[in-house]
Order: sequence, then structure tokens, then C-alpha cells
Amino acid sequence: MPPLAQLSQLAASFTAIGFIGILTNAVAAHALRRWLQQPSRARLCNRLFGGALVGMGASMLQG
Repeated sequence: MPPLAQLSQLAASFTAIGFIGILTNAVAAHALRRWLQQPSRARLCNRLFGGALVGMGASMLQG
């Protein structure tokens, strides 16, 4: 297969995979937006992600 055809195929597949990833993120964000509109759920999510970040920071300190 000629290099230009390979490059075109690679670019098309990269674009399609990127589009699918962005579309998946948009659909998930839309669903989470509705779910997080309750303050108790938003607070829970903040605590979970905050705890995860503290844990990652602690693991980085250990080496």
C-alpha cells in the first residue's frame, strides 16, 4: 500500500476514534450534570475526588 494511502487511512481512523471519544464524554457529562444537580450528590462526589487526589499525593510522597 502506498505511503499516502496509509497516512490517509491512519488520519481517518484517528479522527473517527477521537470523535467517538469526545462524543462519549459529552453524553456522560450530560448524564452526570442531571445526577449532580442534587447538592448531597455533588458533595459526595467532591469528597470522593478530593480523597482520591489526597491519596495520589500521599503515594507520590512515598516515592
